[in-house]
Amino acid sequence: MALPSSAARRGAAASRGPGFKSGDVITFGLNGNARYLSPVGLDFESAPDFSWTTERFCGIDIPLEAPGRDLTLSLLVMPWVLGTRVPAQEAAVYVNGLLVTYIHVFNEFDAAFSVEADALQSGLAKLRLIIPTAVRPRSLGAGADERLLGFQLKRLTLS
Repeated sequence: MALPSSAARRGAAASRGPGFKSGDVITFGLNGNARYLSPVGLDFESAPDFSWTTERFCGIDIPLEAPGRDLTLSLLVMPWVLGTRVPAQEAAVYVNGLLVTYIHVFNEFDAAFSVEADALQSGLAKLRLIIPTAVRPRSLGAGADERLLGFQLKRLTLS
């Protein structure tokens, strides 16, 4: 099976260039383009428009068109919650090994964070989430799902 072209991996026209830039949107799920960004700990098969985090450590590698520029990322998430038993999810968010934010989320949330140019000199933004509160629904009697769920990742916007 042939791999998709570079443009197909980004989910955009070839005229965009080799990487993502300000104004671009990375999408998740079965129909998303994040599946081509070296994902770790993400499920792309369960839903057309979001991906579950399925491990306590997960993320994607984002090639950048203009390395060395400040970047703001906005990640739209929805936590896996179960009433008072699991009222929220938490995640430490890293880019290229630097902690950029910590989120504590009860419902759908758009987490925006900035990354300084010095951290992006390599031309690659390695986005990682560490989710200490992720749980297996089956262990709580909330269905048969054995995956370690924390968040639905819906979209990531670069600006």
